[in-house]
Amino acid sequence: MPLATFLTLLMILPLPAQTPANMKEMRACLEQVRKLEMRSWQEAIAWEKEHGDRDFDFDSRYVQIDIEVHFNDSTIQATVETQFQSLIDGLTEIRLDFDDALTIDSVFNNGAGHVLAGESLIVSLDQAYDSGEIFSVATTYHGRPRIVGGVKGFRFVSHQGIPVVATLCTPYLAHTWWPCVDGPADKLDSIHLNITIPDTSYGGYPLYAASNGKLIGITPAGSGWVTYQWHENYPIVPYYVSIAISNYLIFSHCYQYASDSMEVPYYVFPEHYAQAQQTFAETVDMITFFAGLFGEYPFVTEKYSMAEIGFYGAIEKQTKTIMGSVNSNWYMIVVHELAHMWFGDMISPTSWHHCWVNEGFATYSEALWWEDLYGLQAYHNYMDDLSYWNAGTIYLQNIMDPFQIFLTICYDKGAWVLHMLRHVMGDSVFFEALHTYATDPQYMYGNASTEDVQQVFETVSGLNLSDFFQQWIYDERYPRYYYWWSSTEQDNGRYQTQVTIEQRQNDLGWRPVFVMPIDLVFTLPSGDTTVVVQNDDTLQTYQFEFGEIPLALSLDPDRWILRYAVEVGVSEKPVVSLPSVSPAVRCNPNPAVRNVCVEYHVPASGECKLELYDVTGKLVIDIADGMHAAGVYSRMFDTRNLPAGVYYVRLMTDRDVATEKVVFLD
Repeated sequence: MPLATFLTLLMILPLPAQTPANMKEMRACLEQVRKLEMRSWQEAIAWEKEHGDRDFDFDSRYVQIDIEVHFNDSTIQATVETQFQSLIDGLTEIRLDFDDALTIDSVFNNGAGHVLAGESLIVSLDQAYDSGEIFSVATTYHGRPRIVGGVKGFRFVSHQGIPVVATLCTPYLAHTWWPCVDGPADKLDSIHLNITIPDTSYGGYPLYAASNGKLIGITPAGSGWVTYQWHENYPIVPYYVSIAISNYLIFSHCYQYASDSMEVPYYVFPEHYAQAQQTFAETVDMITFFAGLFGEYPFVTEKYSMAEIGFYGAIEKQTKTIMGSVNSNWYMIVVHELAHMWFGDMISPTSWHHCWVNEGFATYSEALWWEDLYGLQAYHNYMDDLSYWNAGTIYLQNIMDPFQIFLTICYDKGAWVLHMLRHVMGDSVFFEALHTYATDPQYMYGNASTEDVQQVFETVSGLNLSDFFQQWIYDERYPRYYYWWSSTEQDNGRYQTQVTIEQRQNDLGWRPVFVMPIDLVFTLPSGDTTVVVQNDDTLQTYQFEFGEIPLALSLDPDRWILRYAVEVGVSEKPVVSLPSVSPAVRCNPNPAVRNVCVEYHVPASGECKLELYDVTGKLVIDIADGMHAAGVYSRMFDTRNLPAGVYYVRLMTDRDVATEKVVFLD
């Protein structure tokens, strides 16, 4: 920072912070952050039921928030003045979102009267405003902000007895501390915050109020108080308006762009300075990398920063990410939250139905960064870790039902959508489409939906992606491929080769066909050769001719498709894949690195147990247990938390026992 009252250190020589070896610990941190965010979604559903469907007859423009923060009793006192524009003729009142846990002292400017009930503030205007006319409403209020679920909102905590304040407001909680139109749809043009806090120090470091945008100044505010003035000049959704306060030690990096530079400050607890240096060492490299892929950092005339709060997870507050911790295992969280500056902050979803355009893009960006560091195989390994095998649609069908908000699916399967599109479109076209989407003036600093993403990718590629988006975004699950092949030497010494692919996911009640290009990799004496086939039916046969004998065939060996695939025979189609008169079990893949699909046959209705044991005979996982009708079943489970080694899957039915050895690799 340019202010001499604070310690500013320029980190010029960042050191590599991570290697693939500790990815398991970093993935665990990412999973914990996601679980916390999922809980906050569920806690916000009651509010969304009351406020989710609304007609917008006005637009929020500029907002100024003047707020005093009182640590002694965990209260705030504030005045918020918002400029609006009418979108209809004859507008006489507006409805804002605001929590009645706070007490309104007055509503003025063009506000003539108000009613606050529950979480709605109805403001009567001083006259009727026609379409295009500008008016403003100011509200003065005070009180102790409500904390949702004991976690989110305008929260007062402490670290080592030192005050900490953080606003955690996604997806609908900005209204717990200031009146606004909450949610992603009504984006503000700009915002100014005057944050007044006690002028005091702890351990030699003064309390500091960090916020969005650019620091305009720090001014005295009367005896024992100081005001931090922040201005965010880019459009911003209400839940990203952010305050973080503590006795921060501040150090900086410098991001060079074109012929200018941008400061990258970090607000950390003094006792965590050393570990923060390691965790944030590559932040500027990350900004440079993503700017090359997606276009220039979106808020380059202001800053990118991270503020430690000592609890919760991480939230991508515009120009200032909230970090619950700064230890080295949070390294990939730094990547994820930075990517949100493009996807989430600059381009926000039109509604939370399209959550994946935030989380899927940011999660996929993690894999791209990992690929840049360690190569294509590391990228594929990272995507394998994100494999999503459960039910549910990426498009959130009912955002008012917490049991229909599959947040993990938005992250992981959302990332897989982009991974698969990369192969469908080809690298050069895919990355051109990604860049075009992130730099399209129609969406920059605005909102986008799934349909908008599809339109951009279709325009750039010239492909019709309707089938792709329908099956992967709006429908559930994944394809289950069974394939077999044969090769016959011809009179001319060439080899006529036939490959048959059958999709069998319909047996489990899933959509019968996924339309996808599939890599078929043939092993020949001279090396591997890849043929790409378009697969668009439940049963298809393909003919090829080679000048040498094929020795083996692999279907999609690089896993460009979220799928289950198994070779079930050579030369002829098997009548059944598992015995029909006795129990049987089969694991695929085997050996396995991350996920294993266990397919098992139950010959007659009755009790059935499917269990995983280690080599000592210790029960490790109950995979399935209970009554089963006769038939073939499959279960997918994750092996990442299990030590590498030999295990046994045991199927026990009323008739018999079947066992399959499976090997788990690191």
